[in-house]
Amino acid sequence: MRAETLKIIPLRGVKEGVEQGVSIYYKLGRYGFIFDCGIHPEEKITEEELIAVYKRLKDSGFPLDCIFLTHSHTDHIRGALWVAGHFHIPIYCTSVCKRTLKNIAERDEVNFDAIKFVTIQEGDELKFGRATIRVREWAHSTADALGFEIHIGGRHLLHMGDGKLTGIHSESFNDNIAMFEEIAKEPLHLLTFDALKADRGGVTPAEMPMIENIAKIAAENTGKKIFIFMFATHLDKIQAIIKQVLDRVYSDDEKYRELREGGVSIRFGGTAMKNAAQIIEEENEIPNLVKNLYRRDAETSVVFGTTGGEFSYDRRLVQKNGFLKDKINPGDVVIFSCGLIPCSDKTEFERKKREAKDMVEEMLRLEARIYTTKWFAKDLQIQDRVTTGHFNLGGHEGQKGLQKVLDILRPQMILPFHLLKGGCTALQRLAGEGSIVLQPEHFECVNLGAIENPKPENG
Repeated sequence: MRAETLKIIPLRGVKEGVEQGVSIYYKLGRYGFIFDCGIHPEEKITEEELIAVYKRLKDSGFPLDCIFLTHSHTDHIRGALWVAGHFHIPIYCTSVCKRTLKNIAERDEVNFDAIKFVTIQEGDELKFGRATIRVREWAHSTADALGFEIHIGGRHLLHMGDGKLTGIHSESFNDNIAMFEEIAKEPLHLLTFDALKADRGGVTPAEMPMIENIAKIAAENTGKKIFIFMFATHLDKIQAIIKQVLDRVYSDDEKYRELREGGVSIRFGGTAMKNAAQIIEEENEIPNLVKNLYRRDAETSVVFGTTGGEFSYDRRLVQKNGFLKDKINPGDVVIFSCGLIPCSDKTEFERKKREAKDMVEEMLRLEARIYTTKWFAKDLQIQDRVTTGHFNLGGHEGQKGLQKVLDILRPQMILPFHLLKGGCTALQRLAGEGSIVLQPEHFECVNLGAIENPKPENG
């Protein structure tokens, strides 16, 4: 195979940040593809700065033919409209992702109609010269997530947006395992994916203050119910929250004496959350968890509820006899871990927003105290009646899940494009000696080039 047949470049934003990377660039023969084109919410980058990253690429002789998007989370799609519009290239994505981008276009005042979209789905096979790209659907915490299996010149490549095993339905884990096992029937030469949590169990340092704060909220609300709404796929986050609460209940800290003496019950509402609870209980890694599950004699209850997949709450919550309506008492606490996710057209999104607002208004009428993110409160225009702060939790796979994915796929080479500093070393440990983890360099204009002589981080 000639050296120019396959060239792969991890693209960065303007500065090295906590979350590094905006996309992976593949040059397959004479075609050039951008796989994912995101901006993490914490990354400060303007439209002009992002365009400059891709302009350097093109000016260095690399073609830009189209953008492929895996799923509709902002760290994978946020910059796609800017790049597609500037370079006049099409976006290949699902209909769900397209609707999300339409809503983003309205928020960012982008001419959505000027951009060409090609809607793709599971099983589609796309030919670009000698390259074949097969579309794979997999279960994620948002609808219609995709992966891209690539064949060219005898090479077998896979781009996954996130290396994730758990999704929004009860069979997600098994379905994803089956998909990875099918892909692994043929030796995999290269895996490109988001491995942000390679060096930890799914909880980033930035999330720990929020998780610790939940224990503090529990201590300040002895005898109440504390409802925590989050994605049921965030197993590591749920475990971390439970552990923080129970560690304090069983400590000698005087601040938690009343909570300790009254007892705590850990509960789960909804099928998805109960499935998550079963996995956590089977792992049995949290001391004192089992004795506090569904305790009837406990004065304080920490109740986990799922926020759903496409929007940040469960539809059942807004029904007349929903999950919470008859369970909230004055003074109870409700925590929403994230804001609304605009995965629909404007009319549908506005309807969902009204439903969410009605739900929160009902909770406030029942005299609940609500904690949430600034953007959720802003979307619902309830800033003056709720407590806002850092209550958002990311959804990337932790070490255990990444380990399982790599054990199945056994790729010869791995190129991560979202990674914390030092994460390559941790990812290499997870991958073992059978794989080489490539270091995603911070590419400036003069450094653009092909990955031709891969070597481990310590090489």
